[in-house]
Amino acid sequence: MNIEKVQQLPSFQTLVQRRARMTWGLSIFIIVLFLGNLYLMSWGTELGAVALDETGTITVALVYSVILIVAGAGTAAFYVWWANRQLDHLVSDVCAEVDGAEGGEAS
Repeated sequence: MNIEKVQQLPSFQTLVQRRARMTWGLSIFIIVLFLGNLYLMSWGTELGAVALDETGTITVALVYSVILIVAGAGTAAFYVWWANRQLDHLVSDVCAEVDGAEGGEAS
């Protein structure tokens, strides 16, 4: 089975659409977080430099950066969990259709 036929399979199109919707959403989420960090580190220095403790070593920008790192790891973990639950059965469906079509072509 060639790639054009695989791309026309309804199960393949469903797989691509679901994956694209999730990856675009998560990408936009992470980009917005990074833009917030960029703002705090460059233009929003008055806000980013606000101390959160009496010694002045923990600032808003530092806390936001740590939250950004945790959010990045959490987003990656969420995507893996979601893909295992939502996409694996779609990949199996596509493989089954491709195998079935290749078996039919060989006969």
